[in-house]
Amino acid sequence: MSKAFSQQHGAIHFNGRPVKGVEIDADSFEVLGPVHARDASQVFLVMETKLKVIARAEADSFEVLGEAYGRDANNVFFREKPVRLRKGAGTVGAFRELDPNYGTDGSWLYFGKSHVEPPEDVSLGEVPFDWSAARYLPLEDNGVNRSDAVLSDGKRSYLWMWGEGWSPLGPVALGQLRWLGEGLAGVHGSSFMTDGQTLWFRGVPVLGIDASRARQLGETTVEDDDAVFCGGVRLGYSPGDLKWVEGDLYRTEAALVELSHLDEEGSFGDSSAEANGRPVDVGAAFQSLMMVLLPLAFGLFDRCLPLETAIHDVDLDVAPPGGVPEVAVAVQPDGKVVLSAGTASASGWPSAWLSVLSSLWSQLRGRSDGFLVYVSHGTILPDADDVQSALARRAPAELMDFCAALLAAGNREEAQAVLHLLWGRAEPTRFDRVAVEDLHRAMARIPFELVDLVRYEPIRRGISVTTNLGVAKLLAKDELFSHVDFRVRWEAANLLTGVLSASAKTKQILKVALAPLLERVANEPVGIVREAFMAALDTAAVSLTVAAEGAREFEYDTLEKVARTLIAAGVNVNINRVRLVEALFGQGRDDDAEAVIVELQVEDGDEPWPTPGPYSHRERFLSLEAAARASKERAHRAPRFQA
Repeated sequence: MSKAFSQQHGAIHFNGRPVKGVEIDADSFEVLGPVHARDASQVFLVMETKLKVIARAEADSFEVLGEAYGRDANNVFFREKPVRLRKGAGTVGAFRELDPNYGTDGSWLYFGKSHVEPPEDVSLGEVPFDWSAARYLPLEDNGVNRSDAVLSDGKRSYLWMWGEGWSPLGPVALGQLRWLGEGLAGVHGSSFMTDGQTLWFRGVPVLGIDASRARQLGETTVEDDDAVFCGGVRLGYSPGDLKWVEGDLYRTEAALVELSHLDEEGSFGDSSAEANGRPVDVGAAFQSLMMVLLPLAFGLFDRCLPLETAIHDVDLDVAPPGGVPEVAVAVQPDGKVVLSAGTASASGWPSAWLSVLSSLWSQLRGRSDGFLVYVSHGTILPDADDVQSALARRAPAELMDFCAALLAAGNREEAQAVLHLLWGRAEPTRFDRVAVEDLHRAMARIPFELVDLVRYEPIRRGISVTTNLGVAKLLAKDELFSHVDFRVRWEAANLLTGVLSASAKTKQILKVALAPLLERVANEPVGIVREAFMAALDTAAVSLTVAAEGAREFEYDTLEKVARTLIAAGVNVNINRVRLVEALFGQGRDDDAEAVIVELQVEDGDEPWPTPGPYSHRERFLSLEAAARASKERAHRAPRFQA
């Protein structure tokens, strides 16, 4: 009997608990296979937490055929479901399991209990296909949909690909068969398959290539040590000449090349775009970037308050009500950029241009807000960099020139961050044709040595946990906040922003995530990634406020720590002063809270600034002081006021 089953006091127990819902003859009960069991009169499907009687299955003649299929004297079963064999094909007695999801009756194929038509010519030729020796190798583990697969009897082999049907492969070493592009970022379903002796492109052998040394470059290109092939055709390029961008687009040192699929005549579409000249000076490149982005960003800051604005609702083409200043750019010896207008100036790491812009705007408008965060709070897994992405889509060529200038100046990681913003974060949808065309024109401007970094496999695709708290624990446990790849750290910051804004378990999430988050805020070396962690921390402040008002979880000591960190970093300074007032009142430190309110009164001056509510979809206040007084009222719900 399987370790999962035991007999105790005349009853069958499954994983330590008595089986309920079915009657079992304990004395005759036996486990037949991974998913089948029986007693003297019934056959059972073994599920994750229980047993299910299989209707129509005869217990005395039932036998398992592998991990999922079984049969009795009259029927074949896939798990608990009867398989209707094709008329005129094979027999129940000849049925074999080829794979946990596939079987054969000796002349036909089945996926689960569904019919699968085998290759048309299996019965043709001097040596007919030997079904008794048939092996079926799915090239992906998928029990829901048919995956690409190879059928072989050791002498004849066929490849089945979705949408293309069966193709004869010729001789193949089945045990060595694999997709060539496994692990290549951006490849989702490969076209090249090899057994180390032969390389196939969609079932057709690639002639003239050394299969043992073949390396996949992109979806339709491979190279060995001597030549480059697109599909099955040898190209005029040498190994190393091409780098894959995306789809059919590749880069040489100087041009963007489209290598289309083979047409009926066997030719290729080829459209090259010479790389335009670009400024190699960081200051000049940043100045060009600011000419495009500054009016867009100032228009956003002038008209839209954080916590009230989703970027997709903003018309970026509206001119800033406060006007656009003349700005000058300088580059400091440590690599930071300085943006100045009159007596106002702001500096930061080059990739953190959004916080530089917002800091300059704050000074010019007479505010102390600093880096303004626009996160879509209350949605599931929002991206904290939506505003930057929306702005970046307006300046792809300028961003690529900026990237190239940073790389030429030796600031490699900042250059990579600018590239990833445009390609990994801000890539437009295919429906925005104008933005897509602009982005494609910028492809020829990507520094050749960075092209390999264009593609990135998001870590969220590999996350199997199903709760927001589980994601937070995974981020902390796997130390993704401090991962060596800045792109992983960037995504981890966005994931944390998402779980904080979508979950009610703020206290539990921050218990595992706050310490590593604060560490990254203090030590993150990449400017734009530090912005993402700051946005996550600001989201934590929002979530703590929501928890206090809605769930009566008064973590005011934590809110104080978060608010003070954000204020010191220049992030939404005034909003976080309001949050600090609430945290201080909530802890009984009324004098400290009133001192902050005085600061806010000074900030308001004679013409108070409108101020957003504590979180999205709440009323705005006419002044900072009014927002602070409202936060005092919220703090009155804390336990110290309930005595």
